[in-house]
Amino acid sequence: MPHALRSSANTIKSWILSQFHRSQSELIYKIALSRRYIHFTFDLGTLPNYCSFFRVVAHWIDQTLRLHSTVLGLRRFRGRHTGENQAKHFSDIVKAYKITDKIGYFTLDNATNNDTALEHIAKHLQDVGIAFNPVQRRLLCFGHVINLVVKAFLWGTNSAAFEAEINSHQEIEQEAEELEAWRRKGPLCKLHNIIT
Repeated sequence: MPHALRSSANTIKSWILSQFHRSQSELIYKIALSRRYIHFTFDLGTLPNYCSFFRVVAHWIDQTLRLHSTVLGLRRFRGRHTGENQAKHFSDIVKAYKITDKIGYFTLDNATNNDTALEHIAKHLQDVGIAFNPVQRRLLCFGHVINLVVKAFLWGTNSAAFEAEINSHQEIEQEAEELEAWRRKGPLCKLHNIIT
């Protein structure tokens, strides 16, 4: 059994990449069987450690009228969070799956950089002879719209200030709880509280 698992990082990396390429080839074949267009959602998110990732999800209907959705890419995003950079990442992912000529509609949140991204995608598609109207092909994410409406209803026009106030209130409560916990520990902890 010890021979079954390799300890070399290069071997394990090779296995992972090999499996990824096999799965990608299968997915390229499945997507090629789509009835017509492939529709997309994409989003750009930043983790607490400030690493940004760009996620692209494809949605299509196959020959048997079955709906499919799958993540095509979850790539590290470097550079400014502009629409132009998002469009470049999107184009790279779509080229890898050979579906540039099947781009359909996009469901995206209301961020203005998404408008810019679709404009750059349209320019790229027009350069290769594919007609694409970025305004007609953009759908707003209903969940995001509802979120914005509820925030406006609850907090008015300055929801960011309200959220900041709530967060600062929660931080003050948390500090008070920590100080109380230190007080229960005795004189050394009281000294700690005085210093802090």
